[in-house]
Amino acid sequence: MSSLAAQLAHSASLNSALLADRSKRKPVESYLFTGREAGQHDLESIHALAMNGFLQLSTIDPSFRKYEGDIFSERAKVTDRTLLSQEDNDNLNKAIHGFLLLLGPYLMDSPTGRVLEWLVRRFRINEFNLESLLALFLPYHESPHFAKMVTILHIKNNSPWTFLVPYKSAAQSLPRVSLVTEMLRNSDVARFVVSLLPLSIKEGQMHRTLLAFNAATIHEYLQRSKSLNEGTVAYLLPALLEPLQGAAQEISKDSILGSYILLSAFCHRCELTKSAVKAIVNAMSQCANNAAVAVCENQPDLEWFPEKTAKAILHLQNIKKELQLATSWVGSEAFLLPMEYEEEPFLIIESLIRKPEVLNEAVHNAGREDEGTKEKIERLIMSLNTVTKVSSQSGSVNVDVILASSDADAKVRTLAVKELTKSLANSDTLLDGDIEFIQAALLARIADTSIQVLEALYDSEIVTTAVFKKDMSSYILALSHATLSVLNPNVRFSVESTDAEQIFHDIIFPFLLFSKPRQHTAELVWDLVDEHVTGPSYEWLSGCSTIVKEERSKHGSNPLEQMNAINIAFSEKIAHNILKSNTFKAQVDHLILKLYAENPHSRSLGYLIARSLISQLSGEHQIDVADRVLAVMKLDSISGIEDISAEKDTMDRLDDHFIGINVVAKPSSKTTLTWLQLSIIRAICSIPQPDSLVLAWFTVSATSPDNRGNRYVGLVRSIYQLANTPATLPTLSTTLLGSLFVSLKNDALAFLASIWSKVDGEYQDKADIRGIALRHGAAFLEAYILEDNGVDFQTILPSLLVPLQSRDSSIQQAALECLSRLRVLAERKFKSVYKFDIIYGEKEDNLQYLDVEDQKWYLNAVLEHRDHFMHDAKYLVSFHEQYLKRSKSDKKRISEYKHRVLCCLLTHITALPMQKSQCQLLESLSTVTDQAKAQILLPAIRSVAASPISDSNSEQYASMLLSSFNSSVAVPLWNVFVSALRTYFKPDTSGVLQSVLARSLQKGLFENLSKERQIELCEILIELGISDPQTHIACKKLISSVLQDIVVIFHLLDTSPRAKRIKASSASEDALSRLGLLLEVLVTKTLPASLDLVSHLLETLNRVVQVVSLNQTEISYVEQLLMIDVSSRPSSAIRLDILVELIRVANNPQTFHQALLLMAKLARLAPESVLHNIMPVFTFMGSNVFHRDDAYSFRVVQQTIDGIVPVMVDSLKKSRTQSLDLYIASKEFLRVFTDAANHIPRHRRNNFFAHLIDVLGVNDFLAPASSRVSRQNTRDVQNTLSLPISILQSKALTVQVLALVEVLSESQRLVSRILSHDESQPVFLDGASETEHTAPWATVVKRRTQALIIFVGHALKTASNPSESTMLRPMISTMVSQLVKLATLKGSDVRVEDISQTAQASLNRLLAIMSAADFVQSILTMLEANDIRVQIGALELLRDRLPDVAEKTRRAVTSSVVKIIQSIKNIVAKHNGNLGAAAFQALKSITITMASGEENTITEIIPFALVALRSEDTSHSALAALTPMPSQLGPRIIPFFREIIVQAISTIRDNKASNSDDAFSLIHGLLASIPTFWGAGELNQLIELYIEYPASGAMSTLMKAMSKKIPAKVLLPSSMQAWTSKPTTNANRISAYFEFFLRVLRNTPRPVIQEHLRGIFKVVFDSLDLLRANYSQGDTGEVQVIRAFRELVVKLNETVFRPLFRRLYDWAFTNEEDEIARKILFCHLYRDLLDFFKGLMNPYMTLLLPPFTEILGAFSKTSINDPLLWTCVLEILVKSLSVDDGAFWRDDKLRQIATAAVEQVPVAVRILDDAGKTLLQECFAFLVDTAMDDTISKGINLNILMHTRSEDSRLRLTALNCSEALWRSQGAKLLGFVPETITFITECSEDDNDMIVRESFRLKDAVESVAGKIDGL
Repeated sequence: MSSLAAQLAHSASLNSALLADRSKRKPVESYLFTGREAGQHDLESIHALAMNGFLQLSTIDPSFRKYEGDIFSERAKVTDRTLLSQEDNDNLNKAIHGFLLLLGPYLMDSPTGRVLEWLVRRFRINEFNLESLLALFLPYHESPHFAKMVTILHIKNNSPWTFLVPYKSAAQSLPRVSLVTEMLRNSDVARFVVSLLPLSIKEGQMHRTLLAFNAATIHEYLQRSKSLNEGTVAYLLPALLEPLQGAAQEISKDSILGSYILLSAFCHRCELTKSAVKAIVNAMSQCANNAAVAVCENQPDLEWFPEKTAKAILHLQNIKKELQLATSWVGSEAFLLPMEYEEEPFLIIESLIRKPEVLNEAVHNAGREDEGTKEKIERLIMSLNTVTKVSSQSGSVNVDVILASSDADAKVRTLAVKELTKSLANSDTLLDGDIEFIQAALLARIADTSIQVLEALYDSEIVTTAVFKKDMSSYILALSHATLSVLNPNVRFSVESTDAEQIFHDIIFPFLLFSKPRQHTAELVWDLVDEHVTGPSYEWLSGCSTIVKEERSKHGSNPLEQMNAINIAFSEKIAHNILKSNTFKAQVDHLILKLYAENPHSRSLGYLIARSLISQLSGEHQIDVADRVLAVMKLDSISGIEDISAEKDTMDRLDDHFIGINVVAKPSSKTTLTWLQLSIIRAICSIPQPDSLVLAWFTVSATSPDNRGNRYVGLVRSIYQLANTPATLPTLSTTLLGSLFVSLKNDALAFLASIWSKVDGEYQDKADIRGIALRHGAAFLEAYILEDNGVDFQTILPSLLVPLQSRDSSIQQAALECLSRLRVLAERKFKSVYKFDIIYGEKEDNLQYLDVEDQKWYLNAVLEHRDHFMHDAKYLVSFHEQYLKRSKSDKKRISEYKHRVLCCLLTHITALPMQKSQCQLLESLSTVTDQAKAQILLPAIRSVAASPISDSNSEQYASMLLSSFNSSVAVPLWNVFVSALRTYFKPDTSGVLQSVLARSLQKGLFENLSKERQIELCEILIELGISDPQTHIACKKLISSVLQDIVVIFHLLDTSPRAKRIKASSASEDALSRLGLLLEVLVTKTLPASLDLVSHLLETLNRVVQVVSLNQTEISYVEQLLMIDVSSRPSSAIRLDILVELIRVANNPQTFHQALLLMAKLARLAPESVLHNIMPVFTFMGSNVFHRDDAYSFRVVQQTIDGIVPVMVDSLKKSRTQSLDLYIASKEFLRVFTDAANHIPRHRRNNFFAHLIDVLGVNDFLAPASSRVSRQNTRDVQNTLSLPISILQSKALTVQVLALVEVLSESQRLVSRILSHDESQPVFLDGASETEHTAPWATVVKRRTQALIIFVGHALKTASNPSESTMLRPMISTMVSQLVKLATLKGSDVRVEDISQTAQASLNRLLAIMSAADFVQSILTMLEANDIRVQIGALELLRDRLPDVAEKTRRAVTSSVVKIIQSIKNIVAKHNGNLGAAAFQALKSITITMASGEENTITEIIPFALVALRSEDTSHSALAALTPMPSQLGPRIIPFFREIIVQAISTIRDNKASNSDDAFSLIHGLLASIPTFWGAGELNQLIELYIEYPASGAMSTLMKAMSKKIPAKVLLPSSMQAWTSKPTTNANRISAYFEFFLRVLRNTPRPVIQEHLRGIFKVVFDSLDLLRANYSQGDTGEVQVIRAFRELVVKLNETVFRPLFRRLYDWAFTNEEDEIARKILFCHLYRDLLDFFKGLMNPYMTLLLPPFTEILGAFSKTSINDPLLWTCVLEILVKSLSVDDGAFWRDDKLRQIATAAVEQVPVAVRILDDAGKTLLQECFAFLVDTAMDDTISKGINLNILMHTRSEDSRLRLTALNCSEALWRSQGAKLLGFVPETITFITECSEDDNDMIVRESFRLKDAVESVAGKIDGL
């Protein structure tokens, strides 16, 4: 950089970033706001925000105020620190630094954030005061506040704080780990962090967050420091000592404790000079000494502490107890020994005695020369180490000796053991319990680590005999926990015991193995074995000691090699000993247990022995041991070892040397265990095949556990599975498989075939290794191809077909590879067949083989279709069908080839002992049909047919076998097939096999049988079907599927040898059942039309009818089946006499039903014969069937009607063309059904008649049928009409209307007959011939007419809207015309009047269902009529129905509605009575639903409505009509606005409940629709009205609406004017006004309130003066005034509220009159504000403390005695204290009020106010709880108790009450004042007044609940 550039850079303004172009400026840096938000706030607003926060902080801590001038004054607002001089800048930095130190405890509070925002924006502290800011924020480094501040810090590149840049970019907090890491890397950061706490202590600004930060950070720094250099110690040690240097000052305990912790950790990290240690201890001695032990522990030994230091420590409180406690800590001697201080020698000596190692050294020196002295000292030590001394009376044991036997000092334990053995020698004097204690203590010493103790234990013969040998199991259990160092004396005793074998296995065996970690241990144990362990009990170790000794004598250079040789040698010897043992099985059991051992040495040695044992064994024992060892290992895979290099042979790694070296080096390693297991697996792989045995490789599981061959096969399979798991390393797998195949030799291929022959899914929990086996098999075959040995491998060809059907393509590919190699081998000259006849185990003589040409042909065909096999796992089925199924077109050679291949495959399948594979292979041949197939499978089929199959696998196999039955084997295997049928068509047999047999019959087997065999088979199936219900369905279904021949059916019906002709006299039950099953089959079958079959069926029916049998149910069932079958066989020559006879004699309802159905079906074939008997049939049906309530009977009736009724209707219509004539002619027929209506079940009537009318003809018979049904009972309308209405509604809409028109026509004919008295006029409902009516003829006709009209009305009511269709309108008009004629009947006869009224009601119902347009038009028409009654009804109908019209439809009829409004206008202009009222009611409905275009017409009626308001008849309806108009008409109503208001208010003042609600609603509507047109006059009227009638709910709702709707600028002045114009002293009126005023204030914006603040103040103060002048407690006016005042305060800011509060204060307390009422009102106001604003009101208590103190003083001096004022003051104090957060009520203010509060105890007695007493007690509790100075709490407690010495017993009692309440709530804080409180309790407990004594006891209980029992104090 040039010099000019340097000068320019130096003179550049620090504000250059701010002077840049605004468009290029960066966002404003802000602590509180985002960059965009910060730009919206100028410095003025930020300063105001900061001042608010500063004032709150100053209230909390007045120390902040000294910085106001430098940082927050008006001068500071314009200060630009970049323009200040250096001196001024330094002063500013100093002020900012001090201010930031003060902010430490309050950083998380919201005021601090505002202040920091000002410092950032104005003084840019984030740039110029970086370290001061970090000193403030680092203690909060994990808070979001730090994350926010770090984003705006200006960190220079060469600054120590550059590590914060990533956290600045990410806006993240700083984790402690990262901070400590930087401290370890950067000493400047560490120095800064360490200095934070000392600096705060010096400045007096320490806080808890800083203490916690300092302790946690420096402790982690020390823990992570590898070492501390001199420079680090130089700045770290003074910082750690700083909290202790200021102990004389007010330093918190937390800082001292933190310093102790850090000094302890510091001294453990570095070695200090002696002077430094002395300095630390000296500093710590000023406070306490406990941590000094940790400081001195790792430091150089000191000769002595300075006298000043020792003196200070020894004069500390409880030093004796602390020194005794310190002796239990490690390293305490480094602190105790330098404590030489002559004033307290015995204190140190006593502490040293409790330090065992120091004391032992002294004892050793003292007893070195004199044995007598030594013995005395030992007894002294034992006495010092015992806790309890029990008198040594005869017959008891010395308990301290038993305790001493467990002492930490070995010498004490030795002495105690000797004493116990002496006690045991005198066991005659001991109790049984004492002996048990002594024995337990001695057994516990077996595992003692001291040789002296064990020698003392075993030297006594009494102990070994009476304790150890007596309970050897306990002895062995205790010995198992002994350490090796004390094993020698234990072994010397234990080897001679009777349980020596168990001791060997549990104690000695785990230490026999030589290993690198336990070399010396093993040597020691083998020395003991050589010396002591001999005899037959140690059969395993026979000769081992000599071998070990010889190997140990061979000195080699490598100790590992030597230990390996020893281990291998003696493990082989142990294996040899086991092999030669007479108890071989028991010894193997012991060995197997070793493999389960948790001890790795025992387990490893066990594996070495097992490995050697397997290698040495042979024959059955070898296989048995290998199987058990492999089962112990439970290996699913071989894992846990590293990969093996391919360069080194894995076999070398499994030899003795490699395995042994691993065991010696790492006996506990998992890898070592894996190598041991691998070596055993390799040994198993080398086991040769059992001699002279043919191995059954394909056997799925061993048939017997002792079967050698099967166990060997299972062993080989397990090894192969394990070697091929995915986790096994390839080199290991290769090694194991190589060993295995070498052992298997020529059997390897058979073994592999047994693996790949399994089907998909058999390897559920293991890896599927079929693909691997196939690849190994391919390699095996490839080797034979190369050797050309001439071996034919066709024996494995069938097994290869199983994987060929796998869904895994890799397995299929591998199988095809094997097949391709078989094809290559087929070209060679064969000398032998592989595993000829023994491939599947024992010799099979039935196996067939293929010649070479057949092999080639088959293999070529398979390999040609390899792509098909790869893409379709099921292709082998199609392949075999194509290549093995013989056809007539095949040449003889090809046919024979197919036959030979099929037979070969089938023989192998039958020999294969794997059932799932058999099933899969049989399935591949399932489509191949050949007589030889069943013959080859015949033995298997016979076994399956002889007994049923239960399990699923066998079921599948059996189904494959049985599916081989076909037409080609039907004759030769007939007996087998019949046997299978009888076996599987039985209960609880397989349904799958039944299906297989049935499928064989259905697919041609039955067709190819002779007639005799078919009949025999059907009879067998019938016999099986009737034998059990479970097989009934299956047999019936099978017969139905195969029975087609009519001749067979004839034979089964007539001449079956097992179903002979049924005799008429006695029927066979079995024959009926057989016939029933046959008929069930025939009913479900469709056979060719046969007259002979029908004849046979009818003949059979005739015979069955004549049968006499006890089982009538069976006979009826057979009869019904026969009729069903006859009905399904149509014929032209049918005789009905049999059916008529059956109907006559049948007793079974089902039989009768079937006969009816058959009659109905035959009606069309013989109509004349049916019509001849139609009425008897229906008559009988009505009397016997209609009343039955079941679905089947009802369906029979329906079908009978369907068949017979149309025949009758056709005959009636032939001669009658007029509808009335047809009705009259069918009357009798209809009457049969209508008269039986009541007999039909109610829930079936509707469906019955609906169906009847459909059959009769809806258009012709709906009207007469409905008329007949509806006239049954005119009195019970609901029940009578439900049936015809439901019948009507079930038809089409057009048909319904036509029928109703016809019904009304019948009504007119009946009315005409009544009026003309002419009975000759024809009518349908003529009752002349009906004799059931006893009333006069005219009355009967009138009732029938009314019934018809009512029916029409009800039908229309429940029908859907009929006028939606244009084609219905003429019919609707006809109906209206008819109803009008009936409704307007005139006559003197009462009967006519009744009919007219009924017609009128039906007319109304018709109008109700019309469309909206037709409805409105009808109303308009009715209004144009001159009949007032009709007009009123129309208007009422319009009033009720118009609101229900849809909005869209309502707009469509606007033109008609306008005309109706004009009609209403004309009516209201002329009529004021009922018609006018009805008109206004209709107008209300029109107005509510008003549509566009109707506004002007409605507005024209308003003047008439206002006039009608004055009339009593129409006022209510007119007011109701006006109510919705404001909301609907809006501004159109403005011309009538004021008049409406006047009329509405006048109506309300009249106080008529019927009109008031509408008037309120009307005004409410005006408020909502035109709020801006309201003026002061109208508002004042409403306010005055509200003040007069405040209790009205509607009025209250109205005022709420007014306060929300009217603009605040209008409403607020008007409300104030209402108060000033008519002030009142009435409490209710004041309450009403201020309740409204509260709502006004709540809805008024703040600017409007600021504008009218003076007037609002005047209203408030005026109301307070009025309340003061007439004050009464609980005044409702006062409550509302206070609530309004609170609402006002909510809208004010603090600046505006302060003067208002000051004025209130002056009004209450500085008034010359000094009225108590003022003070009470003020207190109530302030109390309410406290309840609402909580702690925000506490700063204003500064003004109130002096007057409150004065008031309380006046009460205590009895100059004021008002209870209410006293209670108010106490309540305010309690609430203020309860909501305080520590900012206001500090100790100085508490002192001001505490004394005055305590002086209120006599006042509480004088006032006699229980609530006041409770408040006083709460006040004391909050005072003590808030006070930080114990002096205040002590004074409160003492001063309250001083009142207990008063002469007034009431005062004493009250003081005790207060004290008790105080102790119960704040006892923890008063714990230090228990002694002085006890004095007063004692005095009061001796009082003469019983109540005071009782209360003193309660106070005592309260104190004891905190301090415990105080009786002894």
